[in-house]
Amino acid sequence: DTGRMVAGEALLRWNHPDWGMVPPASFIRIAEQSQLIRPIGDWVIREACRALREWMDAGLEVVSLAVNVSLVQFTIGDFVKTVGGALDEHGIEPSRLTLEITETVFESESQELFRQLEMLHEKGVQLSLDDFGTGYSSLLYLQQYPFDEIKVDKRFVSRIVDDPYSRHIVRTIMGVAEALHAGVVAEGVEDRGMRDALTGLGCSVGQGYYYSVPLDAADFRALLQSRSVLPVAR
Repeated sequence: DTGRMVAGEALLRWNHPDWGMVPPASFIRIAEQSQLIRPIGDWVIREACRALREWMDAGLEVVSLAVNVSLVQFTIGDFVKTVGGALDEHGIEPSRLTLEITETVFESESQELFRQLEMLHEKGVQLSLDDFGTGYSSLLYLQQYPFDEIKVDKRFVSRIVDDPYSRHIVRTIMGVAEALHAGVVAEGVEDRGMRDALTGLGCSVGQGYYYSVPLDAADFRALLQSRSVLPVAR
């Protein structure tokens, strides 16, 4: 609601020599099935922490950084140790890192998964429930898991201006988040109309093309250096 940047999200792309930048929807499922998601995911977390360290050493006002995590990563190896190692290696405060997990977390009802999430939460790593409202959420399960943040799915945000149902859903999600003492982030904010509708409901944090297109690391660093209010004038 102020235009101040408070966080960024790391977006994975496969830079293929012939196909160019391939989006994750084209290869993540294969990576999960082949268990290549572990080395890919480990690299992403280390790279996020390395970038944070680089920006901090440059004296920049560093925001927190969010990384999407596959549930498969929790079942292969010691994921909590991997995250802790990346944070320690680069001297990053755990609260600077947010792990985004989709609603499929509620499908497994795994005590081991719950234990790992609790350990990450106790370390101070922020946990975000991604794409909320479109999957398998149970309000009972949601109360049991240590999420610090709920992200409203962009399919509700995209219709918030003209669709009363979507507005009610967003308002309801905000109420659930308040009961859980969790923050709310609206995904897919594409224009000023969506932004104004969200702030009118009291939602103060959003992400989407209205604020910025995806940037490579150098351009994101330049944005940090400029301390610009978003969206930057186009």
